[in-house]
Amino acid sequence: MPEYGITETGLRIKRLDVILDEINADQTAGFGVKIGTNQRSFLNVLNTSFADKIAELWEFGAEIYHSLSPMSAEGAALDNAVQFGGNSREKAKSTYYPIHCECTEGITLDENTLIESDTNPAIKFLSADRQTISRSNFNRAKVKVVSIQPGEAYTVALNGTLFSYSCKDGDAAEAILGGLQAMIRDAEDGEFTATLDEEAMILNIEALEVQSYNSMLLTDNLTTESVTAIINFASEEAGEITLPNNAITKIVTAPTGFLSCTNLCGYISGRLLETDVELRQSYIDKIFNRSTRMTDSIRSAILANCQGVDACKVYENDSNVVDAAGRPPHSVEVVVDGGSNNDIAAQILATKSGGINTYGNITVEVPGEDDDTVEIHFNRPVYIYLWFKVALTIGKASSVPANYAELVEAAIVRAMDTMGTGDDIVPQQFLASIYAQVPGISYIDISVYQTKNGSEGQPAQYPDKSVAVSPRERAVTSPTRIEVSLNG
Repeated sequence: MPEYGITETGLRIKRLDVILDEINADQTAGFGVKIGTNQRSFLNVLNTSFADKIAELWEFGAEIYHSLSPMSAEGAALDNAVQFGGNSREKAKSTYYPIHCECTEGITLDENTLIESDTNPAIKFLSADRQTISRSNFNRAKVKVVSIQPGEAYTVALNGTLFSYSCKDGDAAEAILGGLQAMIRDAEDGEFTATLDEEAMILNIEALEVQSYNSMLLTDNLTTESVTAIINFASEEAGEITLPNNAITKIVTAPTGFLSCTNLCGYISGRLLETDVELRQSYIDKIFNRSTRMTDSIRSAILANCQGVDACKVYENDSNVVDAAGRPPHSVEVVVDGGSNNDIAAQILATKSGGINTYGNITVEVPGEDDDTVEIHFNRPVYIYLWFKVALTIGKASSVPANYAELVEAAIVRAMDTMGTGDDIVPQQFLASIYAQVPGISYIDISVYQTKNGSEGQPAQYPDKSVAVSPRERAVTSPTRIEVSLNG
């Protein structure tokens, strides 16, 4: 192997001094006169100029060499390098909120429909779907009587279940709607609630599952005052936008007949453009998309193709009996944090092996290849909320930055963001990043308090030095749950 260039230990480039010494040595041997002793001589100035340009070519070659590896490439070169593994940089994406939109039936909401939050500043959202509001995809509906004819049947069909009231002599709209209300309320399946607005004489029908899409049929003697359907809206700005329920209520631009809107469900997180550091990490996670091992392929497919997923773990029971975690024989359990249920289920179905069952509390019906539906099951992690107490000891004759607390908080939050489902929390692993962020520290002591109550206040004691996390749990924290103090 050569001494310089690509060696068995990697790339070794020639430095300017080595190149200049070699040129001077060759000329010394050729001219018979020692070259390079006088720095102001004609040949030394000439040789130094040429050697500098040659050194620049070596450095350029080194940049090319390093740009071929995802672990050392940067910017556009990194984009090119990860393509060899079938990956690409995550683009900036909007946050998607499923919005309950109440409209006059038949109204179509398109990409020009604009709504916003009632926060300050307001956050704007554009419709991500072109969808017509109808009783065939409703979540809530207001039903009223068109005409009263004794002897006629007034029928409401909800997801194929019929509720029919026969009008009697002397019945008014209140009796008809009240009869339907009682039937829907007393139904065995209990999928819907029904309340009667006696003042407006309207029957309000609502699905118990706030995120569900349902079908309703009415006889001609009944009609809808309004229908509420769930439409996905995307934020105008990219990135993760977190808002509480009932915060997106203002209609900015919409067709006539769009009556009201609100957010009642979770959201699919957006993101900013993936940084080089994030891309290198995701490259490692997604490289298994060509794996022959099913669990790696499922995890990689979900991370690569499901927007908003923060963490994913896949567990397999390949035995013939139920395992210790309760997984059935020959099944996989996927634990996913973030993302859309439908997107996740579709990726599981596309990548799992035939004959392998899925296990979990979340059930999604996914269209199969033969016009059938396949039930896919998976789990969401249970959050363990961690409080950290960090005590810093400063070395003698040392000083720390005034914002030392913020620096420590940021280091811990960054470290926690990399923890997935089932990852145990060992705070000692965070020490290196804290030492790097805050100069002058001679010792760090970290204690932890854990709880599954996210609204619990600051603890009085921090009894743990580490936290064990089960496969169906994920540990999380926030800057408000990190207390930093100085000793001495």
